[in-house]
Amino acid sequence: MNTPRRTTIYDVATEAGVAASTVSRTFGNPRRVNATTREHVLRVAERLGYRPNPLATALQSGHKATIAMLVPDITNPHFFGTIRGAERRASEAGVTFILGNTEESAANERNQIERLDHSVDGFVLAASRMSDETTVGI
Repeated sequence: MNTPRRTTIYDVATEAGVAASTVSRTFGNPRRVNATTREHVLRVAERLGYRPNPLATALQSGHKATIAMLVPDITNPHFFGTIRGAERRASEAGVTFILGNTEESAANERNQIERLDHSVDGFVLAASRMSDETTVGI
């Protein structure tokens, strides 16, 4: 089965009559693009079904638009409201929400933080199992 090819910034640039760098800036740093050009590029991108690649955007802007929430036990009903509220706020802000279960372990919590550190903008630690000294600077 052939999957349709995703529309790229090069497709949008060709159709809009601008450079690929202009399309990139339109999505990654819109203040650096003339308002008229930006609106034109956005209209063309929408018509073509272009969706920015979040990883490419993160490389350019430094913002991943992703947060991670780590809880000690996702089956504990105490955390349901906190998880739901954090996910809702992230969604409203257009931020991807990652939920991690640390299994009541400070070592697991630290490992998840280390693995996700370069992939997220920040962490929400619900009832951290690490010491206060350990969490400073995370």
